[in-house]
Amino acid sequence: MSVMKWIEQTRGESVYLKKGRGGGTYGHILVTLHFANWLSPKFYS
Repeated sequence: MSVMKWIEQTRGESVYLKKGRGGGTYGHILVTLHFANWLSPKFYS
């Protein structure tokens, strides 16, 4: 799923997208931690 689609579906409550130079995608810390755990269950170990 693209970041823009995620923002549209969640009304942008957990992700911030900054376009242009120095831009990036920033997520709420809890969403970020759960995503990291999904990528690697050893993350919380």
